[in-house]
Amino acid sequence: MSRNEKERSFRRKLLAETAARLFRERSYHTIKVEEITNDAEFSKGSFYKYFYNKDELVCEIVYSETQKLSAQLAVILNKSEPIYDILMFMAQALLTYHCNTIHLTFILDELLPGDNSRHSTPDRQNFVAEKLMQSWKLKIATALEQNYSLLNKIFAAAVSNKQLREIPVPLLSLLLDNLAKGMSYRCQSGSSNNYKDNILPLAETVRLLLEGIKA
Repeated sequence: MSRNEKERSFRRKLLAETAARLFRERSYHTIKVEEITNDAEFSKGSFYKYFYNKDELVCEIVYSETQKLSAQLAVILNKSEPIYDILMFMAQALLTYHCNTIHLTFILDELLPGDNSRHSTPDRQNFVAEKLMQSWKLKIATALEQNYSLLNKIFAAAVSNKQLREIPVPLLSLLLDNLAKGMSYRCQSGSSNNYKDNILPLAETVRLLLEGIKA
């Protein structure tokens, strides 16, 4: 990677991280591009060198978090730990992911076009924006599929090793993912804004879950 490419990647990451923090603190729809650039100490005009619009930032944040989760699951797949520890590693990784993205889920649903979407006008700006969102939709969907594939592989290994009952692996993946997603709402509801506050209830929940699915 050239020096210019590294600089561009660094600046794009900085803008995304700044936006991610602001989106957690306030409603996405109330935050303007100028606020993001001011916090990141960029000029407003320079923002458009790195992102087409504010909507693309949401896609970048979710995709980045999905990639981080993928890297964590890949490491877990190669661990040879007791099954409770494996489940905790997975649950913590999923909880972190959902805590960092749950507030953007509904916004993504608004931004990403449906399979049968049509741009309403021939306006070039609308057309470019739609094509951009279609590209992001494919990238995010592919990354999510990869994460479910990794979850399935981890559970399949545990079932094969007689650590877990012979429950359909996709069901186990869905169960753990939905458990973490449900707990992540605590991060947004005000009942627990600190991720660390979720670790103790998560550990107890995983222990109870294991009682039901272990071999």
